[in-house]
Amino acid sequence: MEDSVKDNFEITLAKLRKIEFQQKAILDNIPDIAWLKDLQGKFIAVNEPFAKACGYKAEEIIGKTDLDIWPKDLAENYQKDDQHVMLTGGPIIVEEEIFTGDRRVWHETFKIPVRDDKGRIIGTTGFARDITERKRTEETILNAKTEAETANRAKDDFIAVLSHELRTPLTPVLATVSALQEQDDLSVPLRSDMELIRRNVEMEKALIDDLLDVTRISRGKIVLRQETVDVHDCLRTALEICGAEITSKRLEIQSEFHAEQHHVWADPARLRQVFWNLLKNAVKFTPAGGRITLRTQNVGDRVQIEISDTGIGIEREVLPRIFNLFEQGEQTRTRKFGGLGLGLHIARAVVELHQGRLTAFSEGKNKGATFTVELATVPSQEKAAPHTPAVESQERPLRILLVEDHLDTLQVLTKLLTKWGHTVATAENVRTAQELADGQEFDLLISDLGLPDGSGLDVMRHIKERTGIPGIALSGFGTEEDIRQSRAAGFAEHLVKPVNIATLRAAIRVLV
Repeated sequence: MEDSVKDNFEITLAKLRKIEFQQKAILDNIPDIAWLKDLQGKFIAVNEPFAKACGYKAEEIIGKTDLDIWPKDLAENYQKDDQHVMLTGGPIIVEEEIFTGDRRVWHETFKIPVRDDKGRIIGTTGFARDITERKRTEETILNAKTEAETANRAKDDFIAVLSHELRTPLTPVLATVSALQEQDDLSVPLRSDMELIRRNVEMEKALIDDLLDVTRISRGKIVLRQETVDVHDCLRTALEICGAEITSKRLEIQSEFHAEQHHVWADPARLRQVFWNLLKNAVKFTPAGGRITLRTQNVGDRVQIEISDTGIGIEREVLPRIFNLFEQGEQTRTRKFGGLGLGLHIARAVVELHQGRLTAFSEGKNKGATFTVELATVPSQEKAAPHTPAVESQERPLRILLVEDHLDTLQVLTKLLTKWGHTVATAENVRTAQELADGQEFDLLISDLGLPDGSGLDVMRHIKERTGIPGIALSGFGTEEDIRQSRAAGFAEHLVKPVNIATLRAAIRVLV
């Protein structure tokens, strides 16, 4: 009998040792670190990856605590985790960055309480997986993304500054031409030359605006000021803008406005920009004597606007890329017809902001092209004629403080304002402007924003505190944020360079 009991005990012990051996073999051969602790935080069991990670033999760790084998700050964090697990009775998962000597590793650690057969917590156990490579990959991707975003911001900032620098010298040119065109004794040939200069300056301004719009689109900064808009009116406006080019190329224009519902909820300026870009594109690529057709029709609750031409067409392989940024098809086309390839990209982006669709179709080379815009219609609204304050036939002479550091612009604007009957004091920087404002009385401030020793915003704030006179900001920067800042500083108007002289004159009349 005793021999039988002894044999059973030895068999059971052998089985337990076999199970223990198997469990240890499994734990020692998994890549994860594994351990078991008692209520005092002493290690009861660890696997070989754990021992290797802390630089001890497995048997040397048994009976020790975290403070005995890890740096103090790391050990204290581990002890806090153990206390949290035992207090809450629930698991925790943490990502830990560990520095051991000159080695830096990341672990994803899973810790749970250990319970006896009555459910009482008698210790803690856990597993830790080395996720160093994953974290390094994530860091590499994050760094690459950050660098790309930084480079993109730098590019956008460069374009904004470039546009400012390009706009500034155009202002005196446009102002001088506008002033000369007002002269009654200007000969017909010279008037035609002035119109040519003005038209090309306006075209240069439009190209700069396109560059800024690309930046706004990439940043998601285009703000729509929507109202009920008549599509037919926008198309007629686009025809007027392109009138000179249409006449010079002797193009035939067919307007087939069949849509009965032709009002949409849109930003009128942006919608005119879309139609102008599409019409300008048709004019550019249609040979002299060709035909351009503007057609509208209703399809369900939408209005469909088609601008078709009999021009050079679009090759099949180019058609899928026609709305891509800087896309102009073949390079020979770019050299022959010019342009930056921005107009169609901007047009599609603006249409999509209006929840619409812009598509292109062509049967191929020299077979013309058709661009189609689809927008949801809204009921038309009869608008009351806007109230326009009466403007005196003779402008009231004003005392104007003009602040501008670009000397040519300063001279031309001074000459124009004086010609209109105003008294003008000039300043080329913030300090001089503030000194003049403190020593004299003025009716109006007209100020550039970018000045050598500060900003025109500083001048406006200074004057606002003392006199409260209105101000007109002149700037080569014209984003929504630029306008918001000038309004916040106290400017009543924000005019973007090159300034249209008629617009400046109208702003002065309304403000004062």
